[in-house]
Amino acid sequence: MNNTPMDLNAVLFAQLDRLSNPNLKGGELEAEIQKAEAIEKISEQVIKNNNMRLNAAKLVAEYRGLKNADSVEIPQNLIG
Repeated sequence: MNNTPMDLNAVLFAQLDRLSNPNLKGGELEAEIQKAEAIEKISEQVIKNNNMRLNAAKLVAEYRGLKNADSVEIPQNLIG
């Protein structure tokens, strides 16, 4: 895992697959739900952090007067 938005997307869809398992019952299902809630909370923070980093890059580009997208430095790991 390289910790890119695409990796996060894969983790979220894998969790959906696990939650959709019709064989999960009782304690196993409850454990998977708790795991999904933890993943959701962490994912939300990762997304907020990435949005902050992207907004900072936009601000730097605007401050420098960069109009060409090729000149803008995208924060590492934001492009998957």
